[in-house]
Amino acid sequence: MGRECPRILERLAAYVDELLTPDERADVERHLGRCPPCQNCASEERTARMLLRARAFCLRSSELPPALRARCEQLLKGRKPPGDLT
Repeated sequence: MGRECPRILERLAAYVDELLTPDERADVERHLGRCPPCQNCASEERTARMLLRARAFCLRSSELPPALRARCEQLLKGRKPPGDLT
């Protein structure tokens, strides 16, 4: 992996979800065009997103195992709500 890879890998989720600005998207695509390891990571991210979207209804209607629920709640403690700038 090259020195640009960590920056690109941080943007892959937003890239796959089409949340990047046109300039950011072009930057990621330029890098992916010349970096096979990052191409593989992008492919894996797309596959994971497709699987999550396909299983979304089932996942939303299923109860979380108690240990996972506790861990998620623990991670959320102390986080600011989206849009909170304080």
